[in-house]
Amino acid sequence: MKKSWSKVSLTFFFVIALFGSIMRMAPFSSIFIDYNHILHAHSHIAFQGWVYTALFLLITKSYLTDKLIDKGMYRLQFILTIITLLGIMIAFIFQGYALLSILFSSLFQLLNYWFTYRFLKDFKKSEKAEKHSFSIKFIKVGFWMMILSTLGPWAIGILSAKGLAGSEYFNAALYFFLHFQYNGWFTFAILGLFFWLLEHYKISFKQKEANLFYVFFTISIVPTYVLSLLGMSFRNYIIAFGYIAAILQLIALFYLIKSLANSFQKIKQKFNRWTFLLLQIVFFAFIFKIILQFTSVLPLLEKLAFGNRFLIMDYIHLVMIGFISFFILAIFFQLSFLKTNSILTKFGISLLIISFIASELILFGLGLSIPFLGNFILLFISSAFMATGILFIIIGQGINSKNLT
Repeated sequence: MKKSWSKVSLTFFFVIALFGSIMRMAPFSSIFIDYNHILHAHSHIAFQGWVYTALFLLITKSYLTDKLIDKGMYRLQFILTIITLLGIMIAFIFQGYALLSILFSSLFQLLNYWFTYRFLKDFKKSEKAEKHSFSIKFIKVGFWMMILSTLGPWAIGILSAKGLAGSEYFNAALYFFLHFQYNGWFTFAILGLFFWLLEHYKISFKQKEANLFYVFFTISIVPTYVLSLLGMSFRNYIIAFGYIAAILQLIALFYLIKSLANSFQKIKQKFNRWTFLLLQIVFFAFIFKIILQFTSVLPLLEKLAFGNRFLIMDYIHLVMIGFISFFILAIFFQLSFLKTNSILTKFGISLLIISFIASELILFGLGLSIPFLGNFILLFISSAFMATGILFIIIGQGINSKNLT
């Protein structure tokens, strides 16, 4: 796989940021595209365009040899995925959920299955298998979570056909997909790639504690789905599973921190400063994510966790941008998929980070009706600056002269 193909993924990141900025205009200005259509395009391209293609490139490049990549036709898979994603984006913008968008989305799911099958088969033959025997455990769980998540869209299609769109069953199927995508597939893939970095750079970590983290976190992932359903009418029947899942995640987090207690200094020494900065945000976002999931089971915070759309958006962006997207950027920079040697790229990273933090604070302000902080115009500006930051990173990749740094 060519490292330069990461620019395709980065372009999708810019597109979803642009869509997000357009949606932020809706409260105070008319927008020229149907809001729901662009919302669906935004979410699908975020998951499938930006994150999926980036993980595709990183996982194949990290765990497979060039010979296996050629034999497995991964380049063809990637190209077909990009074509399908363009179809998904255009179909959702102009039609929303309709025949074309459903057809392209179904084709994308089939490509998912192909990728999963080929990778799990080819990794067994890879010369890198022994060297990355620990990190691959997270990647494998991530793939199975991805397969499991695809049951959600199939169920959504059936429920919609039966006139149950908008029902609790429909929402449960939607949350099933979302949970096993970003709490399952994305999260485990990122944890796997993080430990791959430690293995690759020979940075030691406490193996016993890391294994306990893997065990507890893996056990927690299925019951944690219950946390997405606590705002529904059957809450009282499943709350016990919610408490168990939340506690399991806290135990897992304890062992993760313990396993890395002596590794942070080595990470700082061996990683470039932009990677290390982004990883600090990623680590904080992951810890905050676990804490927020735990607090969502508390009756006092139930209405805030499940009834406040701004706080829900705040949480989703914390995970999707602060944890997932910033990690992808960090590893892209560390492995030279993307360059950091131009002033535009450095400015773009800085602008993206500052705008993300501002956006999180503004969404929090809107959720709690805090004067001055909760402002729709400020939210649009912060979103526009995020898109601008990503655009600067893209433009910066075309600048080769180190004299501009």
